[in-house]
Amino acid sequence: MTGAAPRSRSFARGTVSRDAAWSLAYTSVLRIATLGVSVAIARLAGSAGTGAFGIALQITALASMLAAFNLPQSLAKHLAETEHPARRRALLRTSGFLVLGLGLVVGAALTALAGWLGTRVYRDPSLATVIFWCGPLVIVTVGFAWVEGALQGVRRFETLTRWGALVSFLDLVIGVGAAFWGVASVLVSRTLIRAVAVTFALGRWFRTGSVAARDPAAPATRPMAQFSEAAGPLLGFAGPALLSAGIVLFAQAILRLLVVRGSGLGAAGQYQAADSVAQGLTLIPAAAAAAFMRAVSSGRDSGYAALPGALRRGLERVQGYNLGLCLGVIGVVPWATVVLFGRDFEAARPVLVLLAAAYGLLGACSAFGAAMLGRGEVWMGVAVNLLWAMVVLGLYGTGSVPTGATGAALAVAVGGLVLLLVCVAFVAPRWAVPVRSLLPGVLVTVGSLAIGCALALSPAIPAPVAALACFVLGIAIFLRWGLPTLMPAAAEAAGP
Repeated sequence: MTGAAPRSRSFARGTVSRDAAWSLAYTSVLRIATLGVSVAIARLAGSAGTGAFGIALQITALASMLAAFNLPQSLAKHLAETEHPARRRALLRTSGFLVLGLGLVVGAALTALAGWLGTRVYRDPSLATVIFWCGPLVIVTVGFAWVEGALQGVRRFETLTRWGALVSFLDLVIGVGAAFWGVASVLVSRTLIRAVAVTFALGRWFRTGSVAARDPAAPATRPMAQFSEAAGPLLGFAGPALLSAGIVLFAQAILRLLVVRGSGLGAAGQYQAADSVAQGLTLIPAAAAAAFMRAVSSGRDSGYAALPGALRRGLERVQGYNLGLCLGVIGVVPWATVVLFGRDFEAARPVLVLLAAAYGLLGACSAFGAAMLGRGEVWMGVAVNLLWAMVVLGLYGTGSVPTGATGAALAVAVGGLVLLLVCVAFVAPRWAVPVRSLLPGVLVTVGSLAIGCALALSPAIPAPVAALACFVLGIAIFLRWGLPTLMPAAAEAAGP
C-alpha cells in the first residue's frame, strides 16, 4: 500500500453515535412496555400465564419474521445505498405490497391452525385461544416492522423514536389494563394499537411523500416495471437474511417448546420471567447494530476500508456500556425476580443470571452480525447462526445440560460463547481485521461475565458481597471503555 486507506464518511463518529443513540431510545421504550405488561401478567396470572404470554410473543416474533421475509431490514439496507427519490419510492412501494401479502397469508394460517398447535404441538389446549389471537397481531406487526425499516433506511431515527414512544406508552397503559382479562386480551390490545400506528405512519409520512419525495424531473415508469426492478434486489438480500434470523427465532421457539413438553408451562413461565428482564440487555447492542449496519452499507463505494478499526471500536464501546448493565443485573438477581414478579418466581434466579451472561456474550456478537449484513454477506450469517442453534438445541436436547428453565438458559449461554469465539477466530480475519486487536474486548467480556456468574451462583458468597463485586467490576469496565465516548475530546483523540 502506498498510503492510508481513505476513511469512509459512513463511519464518522457523530453519525453512527447519533443514530445509535436514537435507535437505543426506540428499542428501550418498546422493551420497557413489554416488561411492564409481563410484570402485570405475572402478578395477575402467575407462572402459567407468564409462560403463555412468553409463548405468544415467541410465536408472534417467529411468524412475523416469516411474514415480513426480512424485507424491512432489506429495505433499510437498500434505502441507505441510494439517494435517488424514484428509486426509494419504488423500494418502498414494492416492499410494502410484498409485506402486506405475506402478512395476510401467514396471519390467517396461524389463526386457522391455533387449535392444532395448542393441542398437538404444545400439548396444552389452553394455549389455543392465545395462539388464535397471535394471527391478527402478526398481520399488523409486519406493517409495524416495515415502517421501522423505512425510517431507519432514510436515517429518520428521531422520528422513529417518537413514534415508538407513543406506541409503547399505549402498549403499557392499555396492556396493563387488558391483563386483568387475560393474555388474549393483551394480544388484542397490542393488535389494535399497532394497526392505528401503522395507519398513522402511512398517512403522515408515506402518502404525503415526506420519506421519499417525488422527483418531477424523473421519467415516468410503469408501476409493474418499478415493482420488478425493485423486487429482485430486495428479495435477493431478504431471503438469506430471513433464513439467518429465522434460525435464531426457530431455535428459541423449539427450546421453549422442549421446556413446556418436558417440564410444564410453569417452567416456561420461569424462563419467560427471567427472559423479560434479560432481554433489556439486548437494547444497546441492537441499537448500535442498527446504526452500524447502515454505516457499513453506505461505505460500500469505499471498499469498507474503515471497517477494521470501526469493528474494534464498536466492540469495545458497546461492551463498555453493556457489560456494566449485564453485571448489574447479575448482581441484583437475588432481589430482582422476587420484587418484580413475586415469591412464586424465586426459581427464576439462576435462570436470569445465566441469561444475563448469555446476552452479554451475544451482545458482543452483534457488531459482527451488523457488519455481515451491511457487507451483504448474509450466507455467512446463516452459517454462524446455524452453529449457535445446533449448540443450544444439541446441549438441551441430548441432556448435556439440566432440564427445565435453568438448563435452557445454560444452553443459550454456552451457545453465545461458541458464537463469539467463532466470529473472532474465523469471521474477523476474512475482513482483514487483526484478531489481536479484538482480543482485549473478547477477554474482558468472557472473563467479567464468568466472574459475575461465579459470584452470583455460589452459595458460599453472601448476596450483598456478590452484588458489590459485580457493580465494581461493571463500573471499572465502563470507566475504561464507556465513559471516554461521552467526552468528545477524548473520543476525537482516540483516532480511527
